[in-house]
Amino acid sequence: TRVERGDYAFNAPPSIRTLAAELAVSYVTARQALCKLEDDGVLTRLANGRLCVKSAKSKSSDAFQMLLIMPAWGSHSLSRWRNDVIRVAESEGGTARLVAYCHDDDPLLTEALNGDFDLAFIKPPINPSDLLLSRMLKLKDRLVTLFHDYTRQGLALVDGPGAAFTDNLIDHLAGLGHRRVDCVDCEPDNDVMRARVAQWRQGLKRHGLTGELVADRVNPFERSELAARKLGRRLAAQSNNMATAYYCPTVGVAKGFIRGLRDCELLVPTHASVCAFDGPEEARMFIPSITVN
Repeated sequence: TRVERGDYAFNAPPSIRTLAAELAVSYVTARQALCKLEDDGVLTRLANGRLCVKSAKSKSSDAFQMLLIMPAWGSHSLSRWRNDVIRVAESEGGTARLVAYCHDDDPLLTEALNGDFDLAFIKPPINPSDLLLSRMLKLKDRLVTLFHDYTRQGLALVDGPGAAFTDNLIDHLAGLGHRRVDCVDCEPDNDVMRARVAQWRQGLKRHGLTGELVADRVNPFERSELAARKLGRRLAAQSNNMATAYYCPTVGVAKGFIRGLRDCELLVPTHASVCAFDGPEEARMFIPSITVN
């Protein structure tokens, strides 16, 4: 059932009329079902009259509830996190819930953090509001941030590969004899992407290479692959001024960029080499496979 799956662990059950419409039953049937759940102690009524799921902790000390809060646009790395959170929760005999927010001020963010959970992982907005950050800090004993560092404020962090791994890619391209390595960046502007671009610049300097930053950054929740494809077409139209190699801060950007080049009959690696940061599983599924760190 929805309650057993934890569908209402962080949000109140719908009203009787809404539930009846969702399940295609009569109002009376839906009302009787909710009353039965309340009588059985599954639901409890708040002071304002609304029903909510009774805390799992009051029924079983073994019930473990995990929460993953992530932007609705997702990514390959976040998909892996989703699968791992579900797997761990099930192995502990508990439940896991995914909350996908659609903008930086989405009320789902605060609703989720106000829920009843044992451990939560959050990929916070690029620029979280003071109110959201304050709420996160109050939960620091059971909240972990993903990819965005708030350790100075006391929040635990699980990060992906550090930006320094970019050095491996620049070393590889330099070893192949490339003297100009441009950076194609179409991701939303944030501290993670800025760190990867900064590491690319350092790599160029270390090897005595040249390179230009070619950026067409999208807004949060917009698809960077589409922007990268357009950028690839635009650069292909200026093929007399192209670099021999390109570094992309994500595999998504690399995929879009390679497709844009191919649209103009420029092939990788025949006409240019393209490498990307992280995402090895996704990179291997592409043709040709994308070199990643």
